[in-house]
Order: sequence, then C-alpha cells, then structure tokens
Amino acid sequence: MASQLSGLRSATIRAWEKRYQVVTPERAENKHRLYSELDIEKLTLLAELTELGQNIGKIAKLDLEELKRVYETVMKKPYEQRDFSGASRDKLNFDKTLTNLSLAISNFKLDIIFHELIKIKNILTIEEIALSTLPFIFEMIDKKLNKGDITRGEVKILEHLIQQHFASLLLQTDQKSLENAFIIASSCPTYSQRSLLIAELLFTAQKRPHLTVEYLSPKELALTMTNLKITSLFLYANEYQLTIDQNLDQYLDELARFLTFSPQIVINGPTAIQEKMNRKRCHFVTTPSELDLFLEKK
Repeated sequence: MASQLSGLRSATIRAWEKRYQVVTPERAENKHRLYSELDIEKLTLLAELTELGQNIGKIAKLDLEELKRVYETVMKKPYEQRDFSGASRDKLNFDKTLTNLSLAISNFKLDIIFHELIKIKNILTIEEIALSTLPFIFEMIDKKLNKGDITRGEVKILEHLIQQHFASLLLQTDQKSLENAFIIASSCPTYSQRSLLIAELLFTAQKRPHLTVEYLSPKELALTMTNLKITSLFLYANEYQLTIDQNLDQYLDELARFLTFSPQIVINGPTAIQEKMNRKRCHFVTTPSELDLFLEKK
C-alpha cells in the first residue's frame, strides 16, 4: 500500500529505509510494515523530488517540513497539503482481511478464503503480494497444520486455490518476445510450487519476460533453452542433494554438457546450498526480497 500511495517501488522503499532511515514504520503481528500518514507523505515527497533531479543521499535525512521547503524552492510554488487519511483506513481494512483469512483457514471455509484473497488482490500491488503477503499466508498455513487445525490434504487444496487465484496476475505482463527472458525451473521433481509462484509474480512485477517450465531434466532443460534461444535461467533448489544419484553441481554439469553457450544462472534456495556448491559464477538469492532487488538492478 505504501508503494501504491507514494509511487515508489517496494524494493526502493526498503532500500531507502535500510540505507537512509527515511522512515521507520511500525510492525504488525503479521510482520507487515505499518506506515503512518506522515510516512506516506514523506515517501511521496522524496519520490517527487528525486524525479525532479534531487539526490536522495542529500535529502533523505531531511524532516517532512524541510522537504516541503525544498519542494517549494524547486517547484517555485507553495506546497499543497496532501490527504493520506485513506492510508490508515486501507491499513485497518487489510489487517481485518488477514484476520478473516486466518479464521477461514482454521475452519477451512473455502468461500470465505476465496473472498478474502480477492480483497488482497484488489488492495495490494503484485510486488507487495509476492514479497510479504504470500510468504505470510504460507507461514500461517504451516502453523495451522502443525497445530492440527488443518490436515495435509487441506493444505494441498489451499495451495492449489492460492496458485489458481494469483495466477491471473501473471497475465499482466505483455510478453510479445522472449528476448532477454529467463526460464524459471526447478532442479528437483519435488519442487515448491509456493516458491515458483512468488518468483513468477516478482518477474511479472518487474516486467521481466519469463517462461516457467517447472521441473525438467538437464537434457530437457538444455533443449528447451536452445530451441527458444533463452540464455538466462532462474533455478529453484530446495536442497543440494537433489536425488540419491545427483546433487545440484552434477545437475548443472550435465546441463552444461548439452548447451553450446554459457547461461546466466540465478539459483534460489537456502544459504546452505551456496556453501556446498563448487560454482562461483552463479548468482544466489535466498529470499523474495533478494530476487526483487536482483531483478530491479538488471
């Protein structure tokens, strides 16, 4: 919501928070950042001023009143007060949506779950859904499974419902060409649909062309990349030892044998995988936020 209201990308807001402490939002119990009206106003001013050529490093530490004076100097007109009261209302509505969703999951009320997912899709940007909302929902589902509130069969149904619901967002990218595209794949047959969905949403949010093939053997993957002339690979790996007979290094070695070019490879998985691998030329991302920042820089 802060992204929608201020006009800044979520990744930019997080980078400015970390580097310059431009705002310090509170945290809700669900780990979402809670931005005040003043936070939103400051972020909006920073967005507008940087678009007008101001250096973020020079204005980031200014308070709201100082930013208003800079705005007046640059624009040569008085600053008009903005109304961000809707931000607080949206925040309350969204928190209520998450509460309703939690109760619906516990009681496995699919109609209510579907209704609340529609609300989430209407309130948030694709990037916000991928970076914070979906990880939180999946964490919520796992906690309820561990408590015995829902069964493993119900988890599968919920995952399928979420997958189908948010898959419609993937159609928002106009992919007329696969030039500079990534293939999104898993290195293991028992891949995580959750992780691939989040990755697809982030590629869509960043308007990066991509093609998801889920799991393919190294030979099949090489043939697909060659035929489509795609030289970039986003590979999900949930562990280093993929099967009894093959680890991730061996999978990539086999892939390389079938390719006539050296692909750009981005691996998404736990830090432990990176520590075990022999390859140094692969780019590793361990969280959705790291993938988002990687895509933004490309």
